[in-house]
Order: sequence, then C-alpha cells, then structure tokens
Amino acid sequence: MEEQRITIGYIKQPFGGYSVKEFSWSGIPFTYDGAGVHKKYWIDSWTYRTTGSEDYIIGQGYEQQALDYFLQYDADMREGQLFAKYFVESAQFIGQEDFAGIPANHFTFDQTNLKEQSDPTGTYKIEKAEGDIYLAKGANYLLRFNIKETGNIYPIFGEPGYTSGEREITEELSSINQLKEIAVPAEYIEAEQTLTDLGIPLPAGTTLTALRRFVASSVESYFYETSASQDEFFEFYKNLAPTDGWTVSHIGMVLYHRPCDSQVCAIINKGGAQVILYYGNGGIGADYDREHQFSPK
Repeated sequence: MEEQRITIGYIKQPFGGYSVKEFSWSGIPFTYDGAGVHKKYWIDSWTYRTTGSEDYIIGQGYEQQALDYFLQYDADMREGQLFAKYFVESAQFIGQEDFAGIPANHFTFDQTNLKEQSDPTGTYKIEKAEGDIYLAKGANYLLRFNIKETGNIYPIFGEPGYTSGEREITEELSSINQLKEIAVPAEYIEAEQTLTDLGIPLPAGTTLTALRRFVASSVESYFYETSASQDEFFEFYKNLAPTDGWTVSHIGMVLYHRPCDSQVCAIINKGGAQVILYYGNGGIGADYDREHQFSPK
C-alpha cells in the first residue's frame, strides 16, 4: 500500500515557500530512495532540500525564476497535479457548509462524472469512484477535493499495462486567510553552523554557493564561486600560514577521491578535522572528510 502526504506553502512578499512530501510503501524500507520525507524550502534566494534518505543540498539561486510559478500553481488546487488529473465534468450540489470556517458550496461526484481517460495500452480503467468537492462561496476557489477509486489504476512495473487496486486522494487547504512565517528548519541551520564553526580558510573573492551531504559517505561538501585563478588557488594553500589552527598537510592527488584522484588538490587539517579542497570550472570545492576516508595518493 502506498501513502503520500504533500504539504506546500508560500508567501508572496517577502517571498518564501516550502514543499514537504512524505512517502511510504508497505514492505519497502523507509530509506528506499522514493520513500521517506522529502523537503524543499525557498527562503531569501536560497534553496534547501532533503531527500528521504536525509541527504541534503543547500544552494543559492537554484530554480529561483520558476519558484513563484510552481508554488502558486500547486496552491491553486484547480490547476494542481491531483484535481486537474481527474477532469470532473459535473457534480451534484449537496448544500452550503462551512469548511475550516469558510462558507462553502459542497458537491459530490462519482465515476459517471469523470471524463473518460485513455492510455496506450488500453488497460487503464476506473471501475468505481466517489468523491466530494468544497468550493468557497462567492470566490469559488477550491477548499477540498477528495476521491476514492478502484479499478485498473496502478502501472505494472516493466510492463505496458495496469493492475487492479484501490486508492484515495485528498487535497485541502490547511491555512486559509492566515499569514504564517516560513523559516529555515533546524536541520539546515545546523548544517550551516557546522560550516561556520569549521572556518575553512579560502582565497579572497570567494563566495559560498552550495552545501551538500550524502549520509552514506559521511562527507559534507561545500561549493564556492571565486575570482581567484587556479594558480592563485594553489599559491594560497602552498603559502598558507597556520590560520585559526588550520595547516596544509598535502598538495597533490588524493586516493579514491573524485575529482582529486586525477588532479592536484590540497588537504588541510585542524585538530581532528580534515578538509580536501579542489579547483574546477572557475570555482572551489571543499569536502569536510569527517571520518578521514581519504588520504594522499
């Protein structure tokens, strides 16, 4: 059985938004790539993402031009991915009710109200369906959409066809006419604080653009734009005086480290901390090697 919960929110001014998707399947581990909790936040031109396996990436400017459109598109459930998918052509008016304190018109529908859908295999078929819709009175915006359906509705993995099953989908507004703060979650603040505490020495004219972690590797990666050339990058570390406890322990290739297994990089150390730095595409990468997985080649 598959369960999904998707929560989104956005504020136009000042712009901020988030999308939290929770997935689970019976018999599939929580850490399966598709399962778990997937988070995405957009705050102050930064994007914060976490996958179901708790890998994260924090970046500046990613998808910024499209964010406003996509968040508003999903928030308007008449245009969003779920409601529009079912092409409700008609529905029966039940009466006027309040939904979350909003005066609303309540409608119901069944499979006879759904536009016939087709697929290349010809096997997709909703055999039974029932659902209801709440529309805000006057403004006529969608407050809630619910559908329960049975039939040949689930694709067969690796085969051109569908198999039988049941599913229920509900979309509803959870915050209406309320302005809520959209703040950076604690786990991302902790990731940013780790980088601040490290205090990695970098050439002048270097600006942070992204942070990334893959849990399986125990390495946290940081990416920077820089005005320094590759020669200036190496000169900086070759001549680095002990800076806040950092010292250079190696300049050269690094065993089993991509891309440093094929190009010269720098390893710096402070106490038990080790960071591998490399230059490429006009930028600087820094890998915080928590468990000292990498060593000089």
